[in-house]
Amino acid sequence: MSEKKKAYIFDVYDDYEIRLRYVRDVFEEKGYQVTLYLSDFDHFHKEKYKTRRPDVEYIDVLPYSRNFSFRRIRSHMKFADSCLEIQKKDPADLVYVMVPPNSMASQFGKYHQKNHSCRLIFDLCDMWPESFPVKGMKPLLAAPFSIWAGLRNRYMKYADLIMSECDLFADMIRKYVPDDIVRTFWLCRRQIVKEVLPVDSDSLTFAYVGSLNHVVDVDAIVKTLAAIRKHVPLKFHIIGDGESRQRLLEMLDAEQIDYDYHGLVFDEEEKRKIFAKCHYGFNMMRDTACIGLTMKSLDYFAYDIPILNNVPADTWKMVADNNLGFNISTEADIEKILSVKEEDYQKMRHNVLAFHAEHLSEEQFKAKLASYL
Repeated sequence: MSEKKKAYIFDVYDDYEIRLRYVRDVFEEKGYQVTLYLSDFDHFHKEKYKTRRPDVEYIDVLPYSRNFSFRRIRSHMKFADSCLEIQKKDPADLVYVMVPPNSMASQFGKYHQKNHSCRLIFDLCDMWPESFPVKGMKPLLAAPFSIWAGLRNRYMKYADLIMSECDLFADMIRKYVPDDIVRTFWLCRRQIVKEVLPVDSDSLTFAYVGSLNHVVDVDAIVKTLAAIRKHVPLKFHIIGDGESRQRLLEMLDAEQIDYDYHGLVFDEEEKRKIFAKCHYGFNMMRDTACIGLTMKSLDYFAYDIPILNNVPADTWKMVADNNLGFNISTEADIEKILSVKEEDYQKMRHNVLAFHAEHLSEEQFKAKLASYL
């Protein structure tokens, strides 16, 4: 009996639930013995993981306290060195690498340039330093940012496949790599709601789910709610937490907007009960964010909720082409929300369910990756 083919999955963060669990399933279905490596540092809480997944190998890295720091860069470089050492010591037939960190692209790109004994897949899940949130500082940091981006741009071309999380990232990387190795693999999410549910039509109810971090456009969210409240009663449900939470709640209080703050909610049934009251979900990010598709939009779609969106590229096109909610850029867009008829709103909900099932489901992601392998 022949020995099983080996596959390694490397990720400095823990993207298991939103990406890697599906990748691992496909690899195993294709006959690979899969080992998943993560760093032992919790990026969100800035501490070593207290609880660990039983089926994951953890790599020791340097802790850091600030996202934008040399210590974080050194931590990521140490992780990249350790991952490459694992591949050199006991080579796998298939290597799957999450990027960023950009040092992962440079290390494995250089390795694969000289060594074609394995198949190399890069999964492009963010763009750094392009996603650096403070526009005013970018000119001052142009030289180091160029070096930083170069770690990714010069070496991703040596992969056999680049899986891009969205079309925006794919278009940005294409100028540096052969076009035929880049494919968009949108984020996926298990569909929770299978049929359109009735929602109270006497008032409008809105939801926000996800991290309340510095890239969320809380000003646009509150401005939109305040404009709508002038015309109809409304309620706002908030699921999540982060550094912008207190500011958001203070702004809602100042505008006298009725809201329920639920904090962090992970239980699907509890989330379903909250979302069942809601007409729309907010998918609004600051224009400094370099992103084409958010995980929060998939959360809404999985529960058949249309979105109020200002995220460009992939999501803007999804909403416009498939009637999945409203793209918000002016006061006129708010008038459209207020004037939508019940029949048209229900059609929108059906569109959300159908689009999610066809393009953003766990099944379609697995089928697409399996067909490549």
